[in-house]
Amino acid sequence: HNSIIALFSDQRRENFVHPRFFSLVKPRSPRDNALLAHSLLGTPRPMEAAIRLLSPATVERIAAGEAIDRPASVVKELVENALDAGASRVEVELQNAGLSLIRVRDDGRGMHPADLQMATLRHATSKLQSFEDLERLRTLGFRGEALASIAAVATLGIESKTRDVEEGRRWEPRSDRPGTLSASGCPVGTCVEVHDLFGQTPARLKFLRSHLREAALVREVCQRIALANPSLHLVLRHNGRRVQEHLRVESFEMRARSIFPEEELVHARDEGPGLCIDAYLAPLARSRTTARGLFLFVNGRPVQDRALLRSVCLAYGDALGGGRYPLGVVHLEIDPAAVDVNVHPQKAEIRFRDPREVNERLMRTLAPVLRQSSERTRATAAKAEDAD
Repeated sequence: HNSIIALFSDQRRENFVHPRFFSLVKPRSPRDNALLAHSLLGTPRPMEAAIRLLSPATVERIAAGEAIDRPASVVKELVENALDAGASRVEVELQNAGLSLIRVRDDGRGMHPADLQMATLRHATSKLQSFEDLERLRTLGFRGEALASIAAVATLGIESKTRDVEEGRRWEPRSDRPGTLSASGCPVGTCVEVHDLFGQTPARLKFLRSHLREAALVREVCQRIALANPSLHLVLRHNGRRVQEHLRVESFEMRARSIFPEEELVHARDEGPGLCIDAYLAPLARSRTTARGLFLFVNGRPVQDRALLRSVCLAYGDALGGGRYPLGVVHLEIDPAAVDVNVHPQKAEIRFRDPREVNERLMRTLAPVLRQSSERTRATAAKAEDAD
């Protein structure tokens, strides 16, 4: 192969070409050499470049799909932004399960006009400045992707005002033309409006559930956020009707008991070094066939962690059969440097630096309390039978 290419690339050898090659044109470029090699040796025929850079609009929509897949994920991102801004009251309004409108209004610090425009750019954030800041992260958001992802799949409008300015601003970013910044008479805080969700990507609509189910998923998101933030007053309205309201309370326990008013929750707590555990769990008899009734939080962040779920189940002992899951709330407070929250597009999964220690501590904390609760329940039942 190399000898043939060298032969036909060297102009000084053109008079010494073998007669077999007389019908071939003299090569003029590397591509001509490749074609010649293909003719003589059967090597793969050269093709045009198959790898191309995607357009910015395509990149934005692909990235949006990782974080924004349904109305519930939009509500989660916007309410978490409000909490990071110090909001004590958040109102969420939906129309048609959030597909026509999602409006999230808060009483947080608000944003200055310059920050308002920057907020919708991808990877623009006030939460961190360097990669090392991830080890000290206390906020729920940090990537600076939420608003940019929402703007890629919907029509976005943001009103915001800080306490040190007389007039707020409204920012409407657009992908096909320059955005518009105008004056607004909004109060202190921020209001984000999301119109026509997935209207620009109709294929995404095929993967959504019914309006009833999508609205139920938004209610679950609001419930989880309320459980993690007892000092928050959270209101959810759907099609003009108030469907959920969580008033401000003083503790995790009060919030848990307000979410599960009919359950006799058992409290377990451990404030050991490096890890604080605060759990409110229902008795064994109230277990369910799904894990949807068990809420896990790490540093105020709702998480889905199979190891934590398994540890809670094991703490109930053998009485909790396979396929059954407890009901309740488990809060973990741990050094941010000991947990990695940057392992999932929606930040729903985490990775502990020492998962064995965390799970063993959790089981040691829960098991004695749950065992005592079960013994009291059995004793009460036995007394009731004797009385009969």
